[in-house]
Amino acid sequence: MVWNNVGIVRCFGEEGDQSTSSIEVEFHDSSIHHGLHIPNTLGHTMAALSSQALLLACPAQEDSSSRIVCVNFAAWDGHKEWATTLPLGEDALALAAGDAWVAVATSRHLLRLFSNSGLQRAMISLPGPILCLAGHGSKLFMAYHSSVGKCHCAS
Repeated sequence: MVWNNVGIVRCFGEEGDQSTSSIEVEFHDSSIHHGLHIPNTLGHTMAALSSQALLLACPAQEDSSSRIVCVNFAAWDGHKEWATTLPLGEDALALAAGDAWVAVATSRHLLRLFSNSGLQRAMISLPGPILCLAGHGSKLFMAYHSSVGKCHCAS
């Protein structure tokens, strides 16, 4: 699901069988964070990992919308996990996580920025479909497709 300088997030189990699926998070520096083992009951297919948060997303199903789940490692008030459901017809396509924020790019060409505690801080319209998101510290990198349409000339 993701591999970066913080750790590795892997999904195990049969594809389509959410009852036996699980997510394992292994940190490169186990003196800072202990590994996690989470049941994948929602069928998460994407992940982003920073030293402060784990962000997971699952696609929309026939009976449910796309869902975002964030595990905040630095929560001071005991609320380590939050979740949100995207509006109908909007799917999560790319994820990124930084020191104090997480980002979700969606199928409606929107970039949704959240604080690690779950507050949506911004919603930015993208000029084209998202290609990828990457985060590090306070920086967010995004690549999206944007091109001029073809000119069809009649002779």
